[in-house]
Amino acid sequence: MSHELIIRRERRFEAGEVRCGTGEPDMALLGPIQGWCISFPRLPLKLKRTGSAAFLADGTTALNLARGAVLARRPLCAQGSRCHWIALSDEWLESARAQRYPARDDVFGRGTAVGLIKSVALTLLERRFFRCAARSDAADVDFGELAIGLLDAALAPLDALRLTPGDRTLAQAARELLNAEPARVQRSVELADRLGVSVCHLCRTFRRAIGLTIQEYSRRLRLEIALERLAERDVDLSMLAFDLGFSSHSHFSSTFRKIFGLSPSDYREQRRRGHRRAIA
Repeated sequence: MSHELIIRRERRFEAGEVRCGTGEPDMALLGPIQGWCISFPRLPLKLKRTGSAAFLADGTTALNLARGAVLARRPLCAQGSRCHWIALSDEWLESARAQRYPARDDVFGRGTAVGLIKSVALTLLERRFFRCAARSDAADVDFGELAIGLLDAALAPLDALRLTPGDRTLAQAARELLNAEPARVQRSVELADRLGVSVCHLCRTFRRAIGLTIQEYSRRLRLEIALERLAERDVDLSMLAFDLGFSSHSHFSSTFRKIFGLSPSDYREQRRRGHRRAIA
């Protein structure tokens, strides 16, 4: 069975983490979802709702799940499924929706499920939220404000240019190839050859569908893996850089700083300080 941990529960929301191994009996099915929530996958999955096309959810994805959603779930790595999630109360969700999202039944309607690419701002915000939520001395944190910020940031891509089903299928196929070997730098020409399309068409379609170039997406995917690995106590930064396909420790550090605003060592130290506070 899945292993679920409630990290924080308040009147307006609750947040947690759930893990499910590939051999667990409930791995094949996600749901039914009990209340509208945003899920942040840490491992890549293929998801499919009845009557809809399958889609990929990975570390770059914010997965928006409405009450009653049920999805077929297939893991794409040996570790199975792992995600953090935040569920909003019905009262709070309706209040927030009425103010900004009154016509979004495609997201909030019963049984819907939508996966959207996370912005860098959302990545940092959700990491901060769950890091603070795990602290025992978090009385100074306004979790309500953080939760609303997560909601707004997670739904921001909804206003992006609409795409044809063929465009979405092509972009997803490219994402799947990149997720299959996330630590290997794959060039757009190689991906286009494997997908049987021109490199110009692939690059333009991918950028419109995802909001990032293929190179930017590949880099973000590798950096999302780095965020996970930096939680390990004794991870060697030079080995981590090599494992994730960066040419050197300095290249890894400069790329990480450019995206997240601090170095890998500074991020790791922030996590350690937060962990020490949580167990103090």
